[in-house]
Amino acid sequence: LMPNTGTLSGLSASTAYALDAVHVDAFGNVSSVVSSAAFITDVAPPTSILFQGAGDLGTGTSATIAGGITTSGFHVLCLFNDDPSIGQATVTLNGVAPDGAVSSQDTFGGNVEIHYIAAATPGDIVVTTGDVSRAKSYALYRLDGFTAAGLISDEAEDQGPITLSAVPDGAAMIIAAGAAAGSSPGLPVITAPGTTEDGGHTDFPSLTVNSGTQSGSGDVTASFTGGANRFGLAGIAFPVA
Repeated sequence: LMPNTGTLSGLSASTAYALDAVHVDAFGNVSSVVSSAAFITDVAPPTSILFQGAGDLGTGTSATIAGGITTSGFHVLCLFNDDPSIGQATVTLNGVAPDGAVSSQDTFGGNVEIHYIAAATPGDIVVTTGDVSRAKSYALYRLDGFTAAGLISDEAEDQGPITLSAVPDGAAMIIAAGAAAGSSPGLPVITAPGTTEDGGHTDFPSLTVNSGTQSGSGDVTASFTGGANRFGLAGIAFPVA
């Protein structure tokens, strides 16, 4: 007899289960129930949002964060790109393009961008923009126990506010706000339930990042104060792996 195979889904972590099976032949006869030995599902991996560093990238068209990625895994790069063009920056992480990005793409400059890659490897980060005279800054995060494949929601606006829709319990949220360097705006202050400002902030140009996890389920609306003629807000959410 050929074995029957199948896949089980929706099981809880760290939980005991047993499988019951019966066989039905071509005549409709049903065998007795056979039960497997009990087994316990794996422990769910711990989740964490780990700040990896932040800094100013100067005003050249290309900037390199040497050795910016120090460990393999899921990484999120926040940028404030004070470029008057509408295009977002070109980014590589150890020579590999991100899996996706969201950008405010303010036509007056001040693009706030979030780039993410599910499986980065250690190496340099290179950021290239279109205008040599404009400044840019960054903040980098590693997300453990979350999945980039299950992107929940992202949104960016040149002035905000934004809403991350239907964010489930425990999901990771990263929200970035930026303001142009030349107008002395000070650091933007982000308001978004479930998130707090962390180490991801720079003064030239001004970039503030809030990170955190959703408690409960539902929409999360973010706004910010501070900024000048070129500023923006971007946010993204990822579920637990």
